[in-house]
Amino acid sequence: MPIFRQICSMVLSLKGSRWEGWFWALPLLAVIGPVLLAVSLTCQVPKADHWFVVGDPYLGFLQDGSFGNFLHSPGNDSRHDAARILHWLVVRLTDWNLVVESLVCVGLGLVSCAMVLSLWRRSHPGSWGTRWLLGGFSVVLLLSPMQWMNWTWGVQICYMLVIAASVGVVWVFERGWPLWLRTLVAGGFAVVAAFSFINGWLAWGLGGVLLFWELIKRRGRGGEGWTALGLWGLMFGVTLWVFVSGWPEEKALSGSESGMSMEKAEKVVVFFVRLLGAPFAEGWPTLDRELRSQLVFALSSVVGVFSLVLLLVVGWKLWAKLRRGEVEVGQMGPWLLLCGWGLANAAAISLARVDSPGFLPFQSRYPAYTLWFYIGLFGLLAMVMTGPGSRWLRWVGRGWFLFLVWGWGVGAVQGWRDGVKDARSCGLLEASVSLRQVVVEPLLLDSVDPGSGLRIGKALDELDAAGVLSVATVRSSLVAEATMAPEGMFQGKLVKGELEGSGVSIEGWAMEKASRDAARSVVISIEQAGVPERWLGIVTRRKREAKVAKKVDARAMEDRIGWAYVPMTGEERVAVSGAKLTLQRAPLPSGEATFRAYAFDPRTGVFSRLDGSVTLPLP
Repeated sequence: MPIFRQICSMVLSLKGSRWEGWFWALPLLAVIGPVLLAVSLTCQVPKADHWFVVGDPYLGFLQDGSFGNFLHSPGNDSRHDAARILHWLVVRLTDWNLVVESLVCVGLGLVSCAMVLSLWRRSHPGSWGTRWLLGGFSVVLLLSPMQWMNWTWGVQICYMLVIAASVGVVWVFERGWPLWLRTLVAGGFAVVAAFSFINGWLAWGLGGVLLFWELIKRRGRGGEGWTALGLWGLMFGVTLWVFVSGWPEEKALSGSESGMSMEKAEKVVVFFVRLLGAPFAEGWPTLDRELRSQLVFALSSVVGVFSLVLLLVVGWKLWAKLRRGEVEVGQMGPWLLLCGWGLANAAAISLARVDSPGFLPFQSRYPAYTLWFYIGLFGLLAMVMTGPGSRWLRWVGRGWFLFLVWGWGVGAVQGWRDGVKDARSCGLLEASVSLRQVVVEPLLLDSVDPGSGLRIGKALDELDAAGVLSVATVRSSLVAEATMAPEGMFQGKLVKGELEGSGVSIEGWAMEKASRDAARSVVISIEQAGVPERWLGIVTRRKREAKVAKKVDARAMEDRIGWAYVPMTGEERVAVSGAKLTLQRAPLPSGEATFRAYAFDPRTGVFSRLDGSVTLPLP
């Protein structure tokens, strides 16, 4: 392998050169992936958590003009003051451009990666090459498309900010600054973490441990250590007082109020193990949903349990090395803290979400927290893979690491696919918001803000009036008054329609000619004798149309250029939350009616009639 050795020699020659810093920054180029996801897949309407974090508080500000209430009003179980400052800037400076909001999340992720790279470069005792390799892998993990939800949903600013601030606490204490300055700066980071999301309070624990270690190193000599600890306690107390002041009595400060039974404890353990192993549980890049579900449920438990056992083995080896004087506690400190922080986050999420649906441990937002367990474990493992008696551990560690690399690669592919699927669904959500004044599509509009009922229409109208709604608003129910797209912009056809139960079922396909991708949405119209053609509803399902897709050279993932408008059964539920629908479709008229289909771009508000129509006798 002479070429490989030459490459390694060339890389190692960078150590100590003027190019070393640039070489260490190379892994940060992985940010290109999240940037592309944010720009191309961000939904253009606020949805779900967006409302209680940003939407509702901002509407309150528009009504009473109180910036303080906007910042300090509590969420479900957290205060988001620090995150809302960033949201405020996005809303005011960009008219709430949701792509910019997603890019803020990406920027915060990049800051976290830069700090962890600095820790690998300056605070780990391993060899230069090992530190760069593990530091680089840490970065590509943290910036992976497996976390697509954190890169395409701007409300995740509260997640990404608490992570950047918490890592900042560890990073600051590793600097060579005076202790009082490190305490003040780290305290500022801890305040930001606590006012971003509820688990940001763990940052105070990170800083407290590091300050106690400073006292131990000084062996009680000198007053600077005690002064710093007192300052830390004072900042913590003030932050806690501000946090709880004015907290509504009806809001709980924890995610679960029920007791802990043996059965629930078992569920928590299972949830915890799966959550921990989830980032690497995608065993194969399959499109088969059932097979994929079976793989992630099985492999997440295996990866989680094995990694915890490996942590115990590494801990035992580190203790032996510590007793022999081969490693110092200070060298282990940052990695022990990151590892413990990742475990604490996983435990907190498990306790708060254990009663949620079984798929929740695999949501793409959670690796932002749990991956820090692995980054800390990388650092600890690298300390024990050298020396006598470590050969077997080296082989085990390398095998585990290669498995994680495979899981990361497959997870990145599957995460990108999931992001594309979500964006495809977002096209329908955007259409329901754009057409809210003329067509109410419950399955879609109820998913924008689950459980809000008729209030969501009024809230969207207020955002539109304030100029911060990023989709066009259609104000007329008449097709003749709609804005039509230029000829040739869309291609598609209404293929069939029939009576089904108390409604109609209509199917077809549609795509954009320029991108060869599926149309963002399709709207159904109805026309009767003596009554002008008007909008009836929005399609709610995407369908695979392999033969048609091949014939027209479509490039939609899984050939999903097909669509379907189906009658409602009354059993439908809001996506993800499972809540009952609170809105209703307008009733169908009676008599003979002709139905047509129009491709619709909610971002520009233009329609394009598709080929075909169907005439049905309505009861």
